[in-house]
Amino acid sequence: MKINVNNYISYVLCWALSTGILVAQAPTLNSESNAEAGGSVNLYVVNASNGINQGASGAGITWNFADLVVDSNQIANFVNPADTPFSDVFGSSCNVAIEYTKGLPTGSNNLGYQFYNGANIGFNLHGIVNYASESPLVVNYTNPKNILSYPFSYFFENQDDFEANYSSNGINISEVGNFFVQGDAYGTLILPNGLQYNNVLRIRVLEQLVQTIEGFPNPLSYDIETYAWYHPALSYPLLSITTESLSESPNTIIRAHYINANNLITGIDSHQFTNEFALQAYPNPVSNGIANLQYHLAKATTVQIKLYTISGQLVTNVLNTQQQAGTQNILV
Repeated sequence: MKINVNNYISYVLCWALSTGILVAQAPTLNSESNAEAGGSVNLYVVNASNGINQGASGAGITWNFADLVVDSNQIANFVNPADTPFSDVFGSSCNVAIEYTKGLPTGSNNLGYQFYNGANIGFNLHGIVNYASESPLVVNYTNPKNILSYPFSYFFENQDDFEANYSSNGINISEVGNFFVQGDAYGTLILPNGLQYNNVLRIRVLEQLVQTIEGFPNPLSYDIETYAWYHPALSYPLLSITTESLSESPNTIIRAHYINANNLITGIDSHQFTNEFALQAYPNPVSNGIANLQYHLAKATTVQIKLYTISGQLVTNVLNTQQQAGTQNILV
């Protein structure tokens, strides 16, 4: 996997124009987070039989999952879709596929592959290959899932509909659904074996899915909630916790897995993703549409500040310049 990261401190300020409240210091996912073919990560499937508490939402949260128990581990490979056995379906529409060497359990699925198209405007899931049945089940979304619209940060929201039509052992199946994505928290994520990632963004996904199976008297309805923690340099979640409920079953399925991403994000200047210099915005709420930003730089660096609406639309580029170490003040 190739990770593209610029050598600057990037602070995105989310300005809720209707209320005049500034929220600073949240990490932001953008096109530089996109994965490319090549590389792999160590992936660990967690024992979630007793449930997992996803922890608090909000700003500056520390989530400690150091005690997670691993059921199994495997390698997740980032490959060219044209080099997979399903190139005829996804080779032209996608630019990266994730291959799970042992299959990844996620609710009612056992994923063998996920096929994505990452672009400057977002990250879309075009299909999966499910190994839960006797033969590989290829789900090709006629209306892909828009997982993330860039840029995406704390308080940002995204809604999308999706649809798929496919067959399993000669039986026709259709899926329609929608999901709601929200950046609900950011902070520090602690994982087993001493893994720790600062300034990560947590995303909450609420998904509703209706599956119609030929020959079944009633459609199946799924309610799926996922919490996923992302590093700004990586489009694959560091930790994912999914809870799935099915209308025809009294049981709730909980699945979780995490990765060791140290080999993907090493070498990045730690100042880029830490808050060791405090950024303050005042007055907050903003009066007369003007705010003063004050922050301290531990060393000389390039600072980029952008102003977005709370829905993720760019308002203006406030600053993109080299600054010396010390306390800085600017007006927005």
